[in-house]
Amino acid sequence: MSSNNILIVGATGKQGGATVQALLSQITSLSPSLTSPTIRFTTRSPSSPSARALASSGASSIRADLSSIDDLHSALQGIDVAFLVTDKDAGEEKEVEMGIRFVEAAKEVGVKHVVFASVADADVASTVPHFRTKYKIEQALIESGLSHTILRPVVFMRLLLHFRPQTPRPLSRLGNAVLKRVLIALISTTDIGHFAALALLNPTSPTFKNQIIPLFSDVYSVKDWEKATDKAGRKGWFWTQGAEGKVVWLTLSVTYRRMTEFFKDRGFTQIDVAALKKIHPGSLSLEDWVQQGVEGKAK
Repeated sequence: MSSNNILIVGATGKQGGATVQALLSQITSLSPSLTSPTIRFTTRSPSSPSARALASSGASSIRADLSSIDDLHSALQGIDVAFLVTDKDAGEEKEVEMGIRFVEAAKEVGVKHVVFASVADADVASTVPHFRTKYKIEQALIESGLSHTILRPVVFMRLLLHFRPQTPRPLSRLGNAVLKRVLIALISTTDIGHFAALALLNPTSPTFKNQIIPLFSDVYSVKDWEKATDKAGRKGWFWTQGAEGKVVWLTLSVTYRRMTEFFKDRGFTQIDVAALKKIHPGSLSLEDWVQQGVEGKAK
């Protein structure tokens, strides 16, 4: 199956944007004898700076509100494969509704393959709200009978940006106080985009067709984070307050409290990182990510 028409949902976000960039990069390496896929992306505002930037890079925008079934049908017409990422900030009920509505619309218009960006251990971390919602969408996609790839990334390396002194958010003060003895699995959104692009361009490959793929670079402690940033010349990047974290803990949202409890009590299931590197040998370690200043140019 050729992936001639690709639709990206969430292209102005971190995962969707990384997927578009990876697609554009991988398409340039295709054989000249092959027809290059057309990349489209949904947006509520094609005139926004982020949408215009994507359009200038070679993708085309489609105005669409994902809560509208008519907009979904219009956006998905003629699409061969689609990338879906849902927004946890929409709230549990709305996120699930939008995800399921997308799956139903994709099936109705004849989309051949859907790549869904879920979350690692979505099937076991039922106490974490946005893990629970992703799992419900996963189940809807599987039960739809659509050919699919479900990507389950662990925590984004961008989490580091929440721990900077210049980022006065609860998580920055919570870091050492609550997570200092916890190993956390991380991956860059750059790598998520790379895996998503591979799945979109190779939907019939046994590696991707009807597969659930955990995405994982390695596990790291807060000390590892400090070493990586110090080595890159960004010493003192962390907010290392101690007892205050106990106070901050009480002010965290339910989502962040449940997620942190999951990290402390269980942590992500270990996976075969070597097998992932066979698919994508260039995946970034934490040190790579910091050194290159990827995903936000952290300074």
